[in-house]
Amino acid sequence: QYDPLHVHEFAPGAPDDLAELCMGLLQRDPTARLTGTDVLARAAAAQGVPIPRRPPSGPSTQAPALLGREDLVAALHDAYDATSKGAPVTVYVHGGSGIGKTALIDHFLSTLRRGGEAVVLHGRCYERETVPFKAFDSVVDSLTHHLRRLPQVEAAALMPRDVHELTRLFPVLARVQLVADAPQRVFDGPDQQEARRRAFRGLKELLARIADRRPLVLRMADLQWGDEDSARLLSELVTPPDAPALLVIGSYRSDEGVASPMLRDLQRLYERPGMRGDVRNLFVPPLSHKHAEQLALLRMGRSDQAALAEAARIALESEGNPLFVEELVRHAVHSRRLGDQREISLEQLVLTRLGSLPEHARRLLEVVAVAGRPVPQNLAFGTAGLGEEDHTALGILRSQHLVRTHGARDADTVECYHDRVRAAVLAQIDPGELITHHRQLAAAFEREGGDPEVTAHHFHAAGAPERAVHFACIAAERAAAVLAFNRAAELYRLAHAWTDPAAAHLRPRHHLLRLRADVLVLAGRCGEAAPLYLEAAAGEVAPLSLELRRRACEQLLVSGRIDEGVKLLRPVLAEVGLSYPPTPSRANMSIITRSTQLSLRGINFRGASEADIPATELLRTDVCLSAGKGLAFVDPVRGYSFVLRGLLLALQAGEPRRIALI
Repeated sequence: QYDPLHVHEFAPGAPDDLAELCMGLLQRDPTARLTGTDVLARAAAAQGVPIPRRPPSGPSTQAPALLGREDLVAALHDAYDATSKGAPVTVYVHGGSGIGKTALIDHFLSTLRRGGEAVVLHGRCYERETVPFKAFDSVVDSLTHHLRRLPQVEAAALMPRDVHELTRLFPVLARVQLVADAPQRVFDGPDQQEARRRAFRGLKELLARIADRRPLVLRMADLQWGDEDSARLLSELVTPPDAPALLVIGSYRSDEGVASPMLRDLQRLYERPGMRGDVRNLFVPPLSHKHAEQLALLRMGRSDQAALAEAARIALESEGNPLFVEELVRHAVHSRRLGDQREISLEQLVLTRLGSLPEHARRLLEVVAVAGRPVPQNLAFGTAGLGEEDHTALGILRSQHLVRTHGARDADTVECYHDRVRAAVLAQIDPGELITHHRQLAAAFEREGGDPEVTAHHFHAAGAPERAVHFACIAAERAAAVLAFNRAAELYRLAHAWTDPAAAHLRPRHHLLRLRADVLVLAGRCGEAAPLYLEAAAGEVAPLSLELRRRACEQLLVSGRIDEGVKLLRPVLAEVGLSYPPTPSRANMSIITRSTQLSLRGINFRGASEADIPATELLRTDVCLSAGKGLAFVDPVRGYSFVLRGLLLALQAGEPRRIALI
């Protein structure tokens, strides 16, 4: 139940390296305990004998004791029980950083695991993670592992009809043999929005089939760093019809919720009729002073008068934050052993640990902090310029609770233990050195074929905007390809912002504006796309300028900005030799005339490719279709007149896609 007393309390004369080795072997948390590899590495370092670097295995986390949270645990169990009624329940657990959200949820989930019935799928967002649908990316990884463990017959019964569209969003699912072998449904339409809807339905159906057989829990941490595409997917999963009876537990930091794109979008979606469902909020407050003292005493393993006084000071300094209690206790025990009687504080704790690091460990920590997300261990070592002789750096950082690792292989990742650690490290880095770290990380990610968005951000921070724009565009194209349209729009926004207006570039700024507007339309954000099309049109020449104004006009009309849309539509029509009916009666006359023409000519046509049709004819057809689409619900008479005009023009040109659209 308690951490062991330090070796020096029993044997003050023991050598420091031997004492630290003993304490590493006596760690109460098995995942933080030194492994055989660690012991060999320390022995080799002491003798100056190089051995191949193998970082310690397993994470270095130690969950704090759960005190004063009984009511919150009961609320989570109540939400879990409510899913038995056949409907989803969503619980948002929020509070400050390090306040115990993770410990609370882990404690609850551990009780479910002991029952052995529930399927728990884990996910987490990272601040610098840039994958599309980031809140679901690791959830689907967990889902993939679950499916691969199931007997083939049982897994086959779970497969949704749209599983191949789902793998377009989450390619990792193709690792499930049944998914890879599933017959491909015939769906080769150009509508990316429909493909996205099918993918969403596929995940919804898959989760529903799992939930029909066993209780299902989705746990998603750090939603404050989620994206809008994840919000749309989550709202689809928990919204009728056919919503799976699952429990969704999402956690986020209260102070960052307002600025979160995902949480803002969820709030907006929940305000729609019939969208909210059973949504509950659990606020995790700081521990009371009494409970913080109890936690400190528990971690110190003592209850004498000196320990009581120290625990009271720690409870006060921690302000009820369990993580800070844990770290302050460790710091206090270490400081008192060294004869340091200064009053304990968080600032002193972080500065002391950073100041005591050897140079090679500090360089590695700086690289991990600048990376801002889990980074492969071999990449971090290479970027920090560490060689085989520096293999002990990772063990030192883990023992100081400055980083955590996620496996023993070179490709497994390392990250800062906590964001407060990362912030403290970044504050100590010289600005010039910070740029150097970003440049080296960017080069490493480019060399290793890493995430292009991460590469773009590092190039931008390193002062290389052209490279940043190049990789941001690659990342945007990949996001759009997996139907993460909101993510693609944000990436094109960054690329546009990073482009120097005075510099010649392969992708001019107005071209980036058009690309961003295109994906905003696919994301359903038509009102935001219209001004971007207009701005892009100002930088183009005819006929592309006219085409972009046509698109802007359509998006204004379909987003409900009718007056602006009609004002723009009139000159666009004039430029292609058409006119806007001045009155409804004139529109009716146009309908009668076009209907007569259509009945006389019929709907037969001779098919032709776009390349063989003059661009002006195609543009006239598109303008009519845009006007008909935009006016259909607000001015149906004029809208129908434009639809008939467009149909006649499309039949005359013989372009099959436009005829099909009508």
